[in-house]
Amino acid sequence: MPRPVRLFISYASKDAHWRDRLLIALAPSIEAGLIDPWHDRKIEAGEQWHAEIFERIAWADAALLLFSQVFFNSKFIIKKEVPVLQKRYESEKWPLIPILLDHCDYEPMAFLHSLQLLNVNNRPLASYKPPTRTLTDISKLLRKRLETVVLQPDTPAAKVLDTSTPKTVLPLSLNQLLERRLDAVVYRMKFAPTPFAARQFVNHGHILVNGRRLNISSYQVRDGDVIEVRQKAKQNEVILTAITSGERDIPDYLSVDKGALKGTFMRAPALADVPYPVQMEPNMVVEFYSR
Repeated sequence: MPRPVRLFISYASKDAHWRDRLLIALAPSIEAGLIDPWHDRKIEAGEQWHAEIFERIAWADAALLLFSQVFFNSKFIIKKEVPVLQKRYESEKWPLIPILLDHCDYEPMAFLHSLQLLNVNNRPLASYKPPTRTLTDISKLLRKRLETVVLQPDTPAAKVLDTSTPKTVLPLSLNQLLERRLDAVVYRMKFAPTPFAARQFVNHGHILVNGRRLNISSYQVRDGDVIEVRQKAKQNEVILTAITSGERDIPDYLSVDKGALKGTFMRAPALADVPYPVQMEPNMVVEFYSR
């Protein structure tokens, strides 16, 4: 079963009630595992909300924009969020899906005005009394749009196993994609005893990347990124036992200060660099998923 479509929701805080009503309409798709929505109210206390928002834009498969007068009046949205969203849209053909909540004049904003609205006949949601039926229609249209646009073969997520890529390149690409995952790096640095524990540590916010708390296990670590155990977790017995264990070595593409529980991702690993516990046959993996 494919993973859910990751959906970033951009909206003004005064429109939170519309966000909630839309999520209620999307509930069947969310419960069925078709859509995984994210919005800023999911940011936990103590996290850096500014950084978390931009990390989630990078994480998402598509973005939903809730257009309204207060949306266009938000300096953070227009000056900070929209330029990042536009960059992904222009460089990756990344889906930006706007919904018009109320009547507003945004024609001077050329890029946003060029985006096709999801609304039926471009009619604002607030013009329906009550809007329940049109929210249901919007939910159906959004699900259909995500099914046909986001998971196409030319999207970054699907490029990993694109069978048009030379077979000599595919195994290395697959290997590097997996080993750049944040949870994989945490495990390879011996900050966790197992890959499952590494994922838990990341998900619970015990890991910092370049000094920022990051709880996305699938985050792709870049060359030069510094990975560190959060200060509050440095006395965790599981972590201390893992880092001192002699059962496995830290691979050469990582540099780790065991005392500080801090390491650097030096470079992308070659197939031979990764200490797999069994003989790895990546060509067979690629062939299996290419059927």
